[in-house]
Amino acid sequence: MEADRVAFFHSKAGMNESASLTSELKRLATATDSLLSRASVADYEEFVALIDLREETLQRLYDGAEASVEDRAIIRGLQAHDQLLLHHMSRLKTEAAETLLRIQQSRQGRNAYEGYGAQSFFIDKRN
Repeated sequence: MEADRVAFFHSKAGMNESASLTSELKRLATATDSLLSRASVADYEEFVALIDLREETLQRLYDGAEASVEDRAIIRGLQAHDQLLLHHMSRLKTEAAETLLRIQQSRQGRNAYEGYGAQSFFIDKRN
């Protein structure tokens, strides 16, 4: 009788865990669809938040959460968006690299003028 109660408890816990995983996956799918619908105007922090949510959900799977048939279908749908997410994140990375390069170039130009003392003259000849 005790063994039946323990087995019942574990099966109920597994059902709740599976339902919880399903709800997390649905929430992740909704967040992914929402972000991708406005990806061209979304900023870096929004993509980071989505990736963090993906990591948390995947960690549950790695920790042994059982994925139902419905969960697997949701996961396949999420995988279908991977290339598009990577494309937008790559675009953000390129924009950040270009901005850092412009900042570095402006610092170099400013440092050229700051290298001269107060008692000296610097003549900038422009064509």
